[in-house]
Amino acid sequence: MVRTCTTFAGTRVDQFVAIEVLEALRPLGVQAAIEALDHSQNQIDEKQRSLELALQKARYEASRIERQYQATEPENRLVAAELEKRWNDALTHVTEMERRLQEAGALTALLTAEQRQQLLALGDDLEQLWDHPRSPVTLKTRILRTVLQEVMADTTDDPPSVHLKLHWAGGSHTELTVPKNRTGYHNHITPKEVTELIRELALVYEDSSIVSILNRLGYRTGKGNTWTEKRVQHVRDTNGFPACPPSDQRLWITMQPAAAALDVSENGCPQTYRAEHSPGETDCEIRPLDDRTGTPGASRGVQRDSSSSRGPAYGMGS
Repeated sequence: MVRTCTTFAGTRVDQFVAIEVLEALRPLGVQAAIEALDHSQNQIDEKQRSLELALQKARYEASRIERQYQATEPENRLVAAELEKRWNDALTHVTEMERRLQEAGALTALLTAEQRQQLLALGDDLEQLWDHPRSPVTLKTRILRTVLQEVMADTTDDPPSVHLKLHWAGGSHTELTVPKNRTGYHNHITPKEVTELIRELALVYEDSSIVSILNRLGYRTGKGNTWTEKRVQHVRDTNGFPACPPSDQRLWITMQPAAAALDVSENGCPQTYRAEHSPGETDCEIRPLDDRTGTPGASRGVQRDSSSSRGPAYGMGS
């Protein structure tokens, strides 16, 4: 029997395993957040008590030197000068300790009730903590090796998926099924929603205008980049979407040209169509374009039918 190696992409598998581990550790995460709060508060309280004791000692020392200075005979100028110097140093030390104690009190006040609640929420949202950029990989590896004894994997082609069996350190087992990407798909593919939007916009807009709309709405490519004309053209070519034809050959036009053709305002364009055209008088198809563009000029389209005996007819999308 020939043994073959099982190969598959590890990014999605790692994500599924991490989600399962974090779900198992969620109660521990809340407990760790509570302990972190208590430990942090204990450290602050201990530091503040130490500073209070140090301030008391400094004040006592300054008061003692002051009494010595007051009891010195005026004739003993050398002794008086030395005590005066020591007294000034003691007062300076008292001022420094008061400042440090005040700063410690301010740090204590920074941890408000809302911040405590946020820390507890962070303990419950372990995914955010796990995905944080400053979360070290070595720590994640130690956590996984602590809670998992073994991970067994196998693959199937119909449907394409990876079957995992997690053997926990406590002896229990968990089975997971991770779907694999179909041929031609990958983790950086352009979202289907954006692809469909590009197809619709290409009916009435050139690539340069589509770029502006996509970037203004915050859409990104599959790799998280902003859109350029070359990237829009690549999506169209890959999916077989035709480029926007010249203005005089377009089957669809936007609200502004439709309103100009009907000699009405843009707001009155749909009402004019309903009043002057009935379903039996025109062959125009009424189709809405997606409202995701968020601009009146791109949110609706009209189809122009040059075969009508009445001349160009315009069907307004709702």
